[in-house]
Amino acid sequence: MNNEGQTQLYQTYAHWKHRFDEKWTLNSGIHYTYFGLNGSQSLEPRAAIKFQASPKQSWSAAVGLHSKPEHVSFYFAEVTEEGQPKTAPNKNLDMTKSLQAVIGYDQKLGKNLRLKIETYYQHLYDVPIVNEPGSTSSIINTQDIWDILGETFEATNEGTARNYGVDITIEKFFSKNYYFLISGSVFDSKYTPRDGNEYHTRYASNYQSNVLFGKEWKVGKSKKNIFGINGKSIFAGGNRITPIDLEASRDADETVRDYTRRFGEHAPAYWRFDVGISYKINKKRMTHSILLDIQNVTNHENVDFQYYSSGSDKIVNVTQTGLFPTFNYRIEF
Repeated sequence: MNNEGQTQLYQTYAHWKHRFDEKWTLNSGIHYTYFGLNGSQSLEPRAAIKFQASPKQSWSAAVGLHSKPEHVSFYFAEVTEEGQPKTAPNKNLDMTKSLQAVIGYDQKLGKNLRLKIETYYQHLYDVPIVNEPGSTSSIINTQDIWDILGETFEATNEGTARNYGVDITIEKFFSKNYYFLISGSVFDSKYTPRDGNEYHTRYASNYQSNVLFGKEWKVGKSKKNIFGINGKSIFAGGNRITPIDLEASRDADETVRDYTRRFGEHAPAYWRFDVGISYKINKKRMTHSILLDIQNVTNHENVDFQYYSSGSDKIVNVTQTGLFPTFNYRIEF
């Protein structure tokens, strides 16, 4: 990975909005992307239509094509074989593309309260996958840079994937010094690698819910200062993991996974609660803000991944960051 290089990504678009009448509105346009590293390009038409059934109720639908390059290290990573010059096998790969559609419903439940429901489908193609017969690897499941460096491979744009689900949101806009947001999602995410079979992706947790809330109080002698408290709760299905073959791991004295069941199991459900406390001092010429944010305030140990420990002869859970406080002081002129 000791390499140098540079590239550019160019994007331009044209947008047209047309109102047929007071109820129907069309947004349409075209987006163009050019990846300077290898000259790959994508012309992407997009359109959305909205029907305002009443002042409090609307329906919408949208469809469009989207594209993106992968992390640059994926293209610049070099492979060295004995007696052969270095090569960058993935430098000329095309961008990943996604044809996606969404249908939405929006309902005002009050002056400051809204319900929103969206259902969506995404078809991904030109997805980079390992170009080896029987391989189950895809760039879709990359979690961080180490996934790329740990498996520098010759890839091909023959992979596909699909995502589909329903999102529901209830939102209370900030008024009377408080707000809240409740959202939930039920979804699935699958991909097809070189072996031709379809598997769940790493991120197919299947459900997720979020609750955000916040409230402010005016304090001080002249009620110019503001004390606030915010919170966020996340509850979701655990990310997918490829199960460990315990007997094979014992024989090999290291972690051996059953890749015929790639991402075939869930990690335990994910739960986290964050709290933020703020105090804002409003002066004539400046504002002082003191903020304390505590992530995972309950110190819940969410499982990140698993491995086989030969020393203890068992499968060990590696957990994510526990309680994590951050403190900020800000001056605004």
